[in-house]
Amino acid sequence: MYLPTPPSHISINISGYFFIEILYMNYLKSFTKLIHKKKALLKCIFTTLLFQVLVTMLAFIGVYRSDRKNDGDNEKQPSKNERRLSWVMLLSFLALAIGLIILMTSFNFTFNERVAMFTLFSVLQGLFLGMCLKFIDANIIFTALFSTFAIFLLMIMFGFGVVYFKQDLSWLGIFLFIILLGVIITRIINLFIPYTSGFNKALALGVILLFSIYIVYDTNVILFRYNAINYQRDCILGALDYYLDLLNIFVNINSYMVLE
Repeated sequence: MYLPTPPSHISINISGYFFIEILYMNYLKSFTKLIHKKKALLKCIFTTLLFQVLVTMLAFIGVYRSDRKNDGDNEKQPSKNERRLSWVMLLSFLALAIGLIILMTSFNFTFNERVAMFTLFSVLQGLFLGMCLKFIDANIIFTALFSTFAIFLLMIMFGFGVVYFKQDLSWLGIFLFIILLGVIITRIINLFIPYTSGFNKALALGVILLFSIYIVYDTNVILFRYNAINYQRDCILGALDYYLDLLNIFVNINSYMVLE
């Protein structure tokens, strides 16, 4: 009995389809295995992150409500002396925050001690944000908070997608650090030479984009590099990385919306 031979292009298409299906199955198998291996680490990171974000929010709300009640006038603008005091407080908070970050990432502390330092760090950030954003309308802050969480979830999913396709982004770290260093220098120059409103808006958007990419990068490092067994220190590192990403995105969204 004669069986007709399918055209060559159909055979190629069928072979290609099965090859792609096998490839995706391999990706899925490897990704599932990796997530299962890192399950305890991821649970620790996101639980710690959620707790610290809540601590920051509570501290922020307490200061923000208190300052708004004392000011009475929501449209009041800060005086020159208040701005100078804010910068002094900023530098003090920055020095203390850097000190706590160094201590948190040290090998010489237990997990509970690192959590305690992280909690102190979160309280200080909440207090500082409450004082710095007290002149901003609550609707703007709520919009910025919602936007920050939306960006975080989107970038987390994108980061998991990059890991799914086995793309190692460790090479990206040095470039992100150089850009971050440039942003810090630009901010310092702004203390002495005020920028235009348009430049500040562009800078805020650039920082939002930078830390959005950092979320993808941090996710990649956590899944490919962090220890899945003795993960207590890496848990704090991962939660701290995400926390700083969220904090910087939130602050710069507020800055952009105020400038708008």
